[in-house]
Amino acid sequence: MKNWKMQENVKRAYDDLYSAVDPDDANSDIYISLIIKNVFVSNEEQTDKNAIWTQAILEMIFDEEYLSTKIDSDSIDAWYMKLASNEVSYFLLLFIML
Repeated sequence: MKNWKMQENVKRAYDDLYSAVDPDDANSDIYISLIIKNVFVSNEEQTDKNAIWTQAILEMIFDEEYLSTKIDSDSIDAWYMKLASNEVSYFLLLFIML
């Protein structure tokens, strides 16, 4: 698992989460926002909490220190709290939700 997470193509995939889909368009969504919009289809579901939860899952998947093949609720909660308390991440997610 660690070897997979350390591969350059996997690291690029992680970086792409925070990259614009169309770098030439200033109004382009970033990939993580498209993921959130596709997971939570209705506007009522596209909340800050759901966006942070989604980011927590994605961070766990790409975290080189998290080597479990299972995603458990305690780990999600830990990442969620870390992200929710990080103002930069929180405001990034607010931007995503616009």
